[in-house]
Amino acid sequence: MKNTMEEKSTEWQQHFINCQNSGLSQTQYCQKHNITEAKFYYWKKQLGLVKKKTSLEPNHKTPKFVSAQVLPQPHHGFTIRLNNGISIEGLPIQDETILPMIKVLNSL
Repeated sequence: MKNTMEEKSTEWQQHFINCQNSGLSQTQYCQKHNITEAKFYYWKKQLGLVKKKTSLEPNHKTPKFVSAQVLPQPHHGFTIRLNNGISIEGLPIQDETILPMIKVLNSL
């Protein structure tokens, strides 16, 4: 006669209690009682005895992805400081007037 699911559950619960009280590792217990480790862990999971990773908020799944908003970084450009103490600040790098300006300033 086949065991019912309830009988199997009871039998496996007793295995887990015996394993814990035996002082043996789960592997050693399985070997001693001719139980495959796969079946041991299967029933352990079925009966809810597998420890799950804990999080700061119990019973809440941690999302694998979170939404994020990329904000543009302020563009400060660069500063030209002349030997006479004059400085020109915040020049944008992409401005086509910068290279000619630098050439003119170098010629002074």
